[in-house]
Amino acid sequence: MFKLQRTVFRMLMVVSIVLVLSTTALAGQKHIFIAIGDGMGVEQIGLIDSYNHYVFDSKTNMTLLMKDATIALTKTGSADSPVTDSAAAATALATGQKTKSGMVSLDPEGKPLTTVFEAAKKKGYLTALITTDVVVGGTPAPFAAKASNRKEYDKIAEQYLNLGVDYIIGGGRQYFVPEKEEKGKKTPGRKDGKDLLKEAKDKGYTVVTKLDDFEKLEKAPKLIALFADKEINYANADRDPTTQPSLQEMTEVFLRLVSKEGKPFIAMIEGARIDHANHNNDAAASVEETRDFDAAVGVVYEFYKKNKDNTTLIVTSDHSSGGMSLTCYKDKDKMICPTYEDLHNFKRVPFSFEKALKTLDSTFKGIKSGNPNMPEEEAYKKAVEQLLEEHLVGLHLSDEHIKALRTQKADLVSQYNPQPSILGKAYFPMLFTSWATTYHTAAPTLTISVGKGSERLKGFIDNTDIAKTLFSLVD
Repeated sequence: MFKLQRTVFRMLMVVSIVLVLSTTALAGQKHIFIAIGDGMGVEQIGLIDSYNHYVFDSKTNMTLLMKDATIALTKTGSADSPVTDSAAAATALATGQKTKSGMVSLDPEGKPLTTVFEAAKKKGYLTALITTDVVVGGTPAPFAAKASNRKEYDKIAEQYLNLGVDYIIGGGRQYFVPEKEEKGKKTPGRKDGKDLLKEAKDKGYTVVTKLDDFEKLEKAPKLIALFADKEINYANADRDPTTQPSLQEMTEVFLRLVSKEGKPFIAMIEGARIDHANHNNDAAASVEETRDFDAAVGVVYEFYKKNKDNTTLIVTSDHSSGGMSLTCYKDKDKMICPTYEDLHNFKRVPFSFEKALKTLDSTFKGIKSGNPNMPEEEAYKKAVEQLLEEHLVGLHLSDEHIKALRTQKADLVSQYNPQPSILGKAYFPMLFTSWATTYHTAAPTLTISVGKGSERLKGFIDNTDIAKTLFSLVD
């Protein structure tokens, strides 16, 4: 019954958005969207196209968008490496200038760079940061803050309020509230004691931390909506849809609210956890996160089709990560390649590798607690067997895999993110997904754009060209 109620609610919400867009005076006001699939390579776009087609008999929104769009391959390198991090890449997207990895809207010498959000605010635009990451993460931050280190989260959060970012939606509540002590334990929060959510309310922001309150919002000229201390959970079974929204839902509510303001706006929308899944070599989570991002793109694309004369949508990625490929393997003398039916196997992975490893760790500790004299190796193997029997049905882990999981050291894994990547390799015979790395790559990404300025983003471009287009639009 509850799921049915939520389905009906979402249908009504979509209808309300359509009505708002058809009745609100939006003519003449510019609407600019940059949608960033963090870590999303061409391989993710291609895989979900096949997955949607053969599993759900549907097309992806990015596939449909491409029929109307200008398309470009995009170089993503930073000032100090062809393999960028998110902060340097987003700095290029937000300022049109290259910087070193880890830096936020400062040039390589540490001098401040003007961001497109700063330029937009001076022209009277509303600004929005919408993400499944912490809102102060490496991709959102360069649009509205400056820091020599992307991990200066508390400082970045303060700068958002100083700039007056109008809509801040996602995770990362702990960077806006003070650390507290409850029942002898400290809750996640700022160590400087500042309560930025209280400061935000004093500045006229509507502040929500519960999904029900978020969904019911009818008007909010300024909004901070934070649904987790850390990131929003993965889009598969990790996420509780009663407490955390999808990126699609965040985008829908934002459009419902901002459309009532009758002002020009620029919004950055990030599908952040594609990158996290790729770092973990978690193909099933990568697929679901990319589909979640694609659903948000679909919401904006529908908005664009109703407001073509004054709307620009740029879909891009800050970089590729993982080096994933759907491929074949050799079993003795026989080459085994995936069939289209094998695409259904992605649905057999019940939750993210992160959750699987937390479950494994908890099970192992429980076994050891009940059997303190049992050798660690034996207890760990029993915990793995229980995980496979109860959750990861159909997965086979060899003794070598189990040893690597336990010791987090093995030749068969990258040491950057060892444990989850072991599961990624173990799932290869089922999912046919092979990974080159657990980090980013220098592979060019895809940029898909429609609306004014999109004609500039074609061929083989640099990510700074996207920022230059954004600046030209807000000018």
